[in-house]
Amino acid sequence: TSLEIGIAVNPYAPGFAWALVLASLAGQLAFSMYRAAGLWRGLHTMAATTPVIYLPTVASSFASAGALGALGHSDWGLLFFGAGMFSWFSLESAILARLRTGPALAPAVRGIIGIQLAPAFVGGNAWLAVNGGQVDVFLLLLVVLAQCADCCPAPGLSLLTLAGVGFCCCATLGPGLGF
Repeated sequence: TSLEIGIAVNPYAPGFAWALVLASLAGQLAFSMYRAAGLWRGLHTMAATTPVIYLPTVASSFASAGALGALGHSDWGLLFFGAGMFSWFSLESAILARLRTGPALAPAVRGIIGIQLAPAFVGGNAWLAVNGGQVDVFLLLLVVLAQCADCCPAPGLSLLTLAGVGFCCCATLGPGLGF
């Protein structure tokens, strides 16, 4: 939230906004490195492989890209955007594999499945911030991917299937791409 506050106060106090964004970036990078390192130590269980693991690296990188783009530093924003994209790509297959083949999520944590829908939407907003607000083919691809994730985040988890319709319009597109 401090990144968004930095964007909001930028017109009124640019120096303070920039200092807040830099402090936020430092905190985000430190936390992301700490949490990502835990995934590589062999202590991560299959039960813990849920969409929550997007938050330290994917969500924070996209938020950082958006803040840097809004403050006029699109080149640095692209660096964070790329980090978020590659992190998203690397985590997506593990999360979907766990949701497809692992045990069902406990009822207490099923609400977090909504996080699965976020990366394409948040990434699209970050892309708009770093590319000057231009609607281009890449943004449209993110929008289509977001809509496919909304329709069918993973086979058997389709919102339409949960509603009893039993139909998933993007079952072969979104998850089939390995995202």
